[in-house]
Amino acid sequence: MVRARVNLGNLSARKGDWSTAEREFRRALSVDRDDGDANNNLAVALLQQDKKLDEAEAAVTPRARQAQPARHDLPRDAR
Repeated sequence: MVRARVNLGNLSARKGDWSTAEREFRRALSVDRDDGDANNNLAVALLQQDKKLDEAEAAVTPRARQAQPARHDLPRDAR
């Protein structure tokens, strides 16, 4: 379920629909709050919307930083 939500969020992000992407990443985190990809991608979605910058910073948990390095212009793909 987490991977599916992260993937849906990534699809929305690629379309530029950041609010839908944010919602999907939050849904993924409701299942596994420590998922690195979902945390990282939520931070990107929040930053792209210029909102909740403190929350975006907090979303990038140590686990998210330890996940494979990602390009800074795209959310991380779920595996």
